[in-house]
Amino acid sequence: MKRRIIPILLTVVLLAMVMLPTMAASASQFTDVSPSAWYYEAVDYVAKNGLFSGTSTTTFSPNTSMTRGMFVTVLGRFANADTRMYTSSRFHDVDMGRYFGPYVEWAADVDIVEGVTATKFSPDASITREQIAAILYRFAQRTGNDTTYTTDAYQTFSDKGSVSKYAQQALQWATCKGIIHGVVSDGQSNLRPRRTATRAEVAQMLLNSQDVLVKTEIVLPDDPAPTPDPGIVYWTPGGSVYHSTAECPTLARSQNIQSGTVAEAKAAGKDNPCKVCH
Repeated sequence: MKRRIIPILLTVVLLAMVMLPTMAASASQFTDVSPSAWYYEAVDYVAKNGLFSGTSTTTFSPNTSMTRGMFVTVLGRFANADTRMYTSSRFHDVDMGRYFGPYVEWAADVDIVEGVTATKFSPDASITREQIAAILYRFAQRTGNDTTYTTDAYQTFSDKGSVSKYAQQALQWATCKGIIHGVVSDGQSNLRPRRTATRAEVAQMLLNSQDVLVKTEIVLPDDPAPTPDPGIVYWTPGGSVYHSTAECPTLARSQNIQSGTVAEAKAAGKDNPCKVCH
C-alpha cells in the first residue's frame, strides 16, 4: 500500500467554536471581553484570524467550556482535512450525522486523538487542559514540529503530581514551549491539568503556539504486511513438499495452490517441508 500523506496547515491554532458562523473582526466587537481582561489579546488574535466564532455577534463567552467534539472539529477544519471518506465511526457514541462525526474519525485515523475507551469518544464531554496538551503534542509529533523540551518550567508547578501519566510528557513540552502557563492562586502557580479548559484559555494557548506549530504535513507509515498464520502451510497437488508461505519462489508458476495444516499436507502426501522457505 502506498504511503498516505495528509496535508496539514499548522500555523498556530487548533481551535474555534463551531456554534455560529458569524466571525468577529476583533475582540472589541464582543461586549463580554473587557480590554483589561488577561485574555483580550488572545481573543483579538483568534477573532482577527478567523479561528473562533462568537457565541453571538456581540458575545464571545470566554468562560464557556470547550468540548472534545468541538476541539477535534476545528482541528480538522484548520488542517483542511478531507473527511468525505469517513462514513462510519469506530466509536459507538459518535453520530456521523452530527458536525463532529467525520472529524473525530479522521483525527482517530491519523492517530491524533484517542477515545476514552476503545469504543467511546465522549464528544460532548468537556475537554481538559491536559487533554488539549496531549492532542497538541501528538499533533506536533505527527507533523514534524519541534517536540524537544526541558522540564525546568514543569517542575515549578506545585500540582504537577496530579497530572495524568499519559499527559506528563505533553505538559512538560507545552510548558517548556510556553503554550500552557499556570494558574496563580494564593501565591502558587498550578497547572490544574484536569480542569475543564475554557474558550479564553484555549484562545491563549493558540496565541502562545504561533511560533511552535508550523506548516507541514502528516505522513502515515505503510500498513504492515499481514503476518502468515504459522499453523497454515501450502502445497500443490503435484508437489512433494509443503511450504510455509504461498509466496515461496518455487510456487511462482503454480496455478493450483492448496492450504491447510501440516497434518493435512502430510495426509495429501507432502511429508517434508520445502528447503527454500522453511
